[in-house]
Amino acid sequence: MPKHPRKFSPLFDPKFTPPFCPNAKCLAHYDSSTFRWFRHASYPTRLGRVSRFRCRDCNSTFSSSTFSTTYYLKQPYLLALVAAGLVAGSAQRQLARSLRCSHQTVSNLAARLGRHALLFQTQALRHVAQINERVIYDDFETFAYSQDAAMGIGTAVGSSSYFLFGIEATRHRGPGALVKRGKPLEEPDRFACSYSDAIQRTLDRLLGLVPADESLQFILDGHPGYIRGIRKHPGQERVEYHVFKNPKNRRKGEPRSPEARRRDAAHFASDLCHKLLRHSLADHRRETIAHGKRHNAVMERVALFMIWRNFSKHRSERKPGETPAMRLGLTDRPLDWTDLLKERLFLSRIPLSPSWLHVYKRAWITPEVGANTRHDLVHAH
Repeated sequence: MPKHPRKFSPLFDPKFTPPFCPNAKCLAHYDSSTFRWFRHASYPTRLGRVSRFRCRDCNSTFSSSTFSTTYYLKQPYLLALVAAGLVAGSAQRQLARSLRCSHQTVSNLAARLGRHALLFQTQALRHVAQINERVIYDDFETFAYSQDAAMGIGTAVGSSSYFLFGIEATRHRGPGALVKRGKPLEEPDRFACSYSDAIQRTLDRLLGLVPADESLQFILDGHPGYIRGIRKHPGQERVEYHVFKNPKNRRKGEPRSPEARRRDAAHFASDLCHKLLRHSLADHRRETIAHGKRHNAVMERVALFMIWRNFSKHRSERKPGETPAMRLGLTDRPLDWTDLLKERLFLSRIPLSPSWLHVYKRAWITPEVGANTRHDLVHAH
């Protein structure tokens, strides 16, 4: 198996200079202009020599590996390989067999990648000047643990850029006969309770990217929860939505109605995103045994898909060359995993929205699983 740890981190760069103090209690952690440091020896590893530094303000020590996404990993080369495999449709145990590691290692790396993706997307949204296109909002229906524990993932996709601005989760009952024999939802989670709340959280994220004298143009399928959520939002006067309802099921061979054609044209970017989700993530395919076991883990993998779709995947397979992020002017070229995993992002420097922070800390509990591991580490990812 090829190992390229040097390619994905600044661990072994002798000219590396720390950009800020990694200690969240230090003022130089937030204001890099006041950061003063000096080299504090180095230590050898089996892959090379790692430099150490000391902050002159808080007197804490750290190394170049502190700023790497592979921080504290014994096999750093696995991170990029797992990321590429997850969005290529591989299940976790398949990846473990291919990479010759434990499936638990792949699970842990998938969670780390999901947390990094949430921070990366939040940082990218800071550089979006404004939204000059309609945004299509629709739910991607899936489940975790069992089909009785259904969930929807609300996606906000730009109609012309195809940029996935954000994801929000709702947990609800499964369809059909499963509702009758399904168990009631235990320990309801306030960050995954209804379609109405999910679209309100999306509006909180997007309205800041729209000029104060302009309105946010939304495209919906007429779901009553979406409209109810918009009407409850404090900024409802700045939201203008257009409804294209889903047509009724037609018989085999029957041509599409004009209403269906208009709906498909209006929702094309969102439908394409949902198709890519089914195609690229093993846990969302039909009739799969690789379904997610925790709702939190499902959101982490969708977050990884989000940054891959926005920054690496071309808008069109027939006309490659431009990514959704390039259409918005965020990048000038497609980013590979070397770029996406170039540096470690710190939660203390990039504040997340309450719902994404909930996912980041793995605080979304799936009662059916039993023990749910939380993410409460202080000095690590």
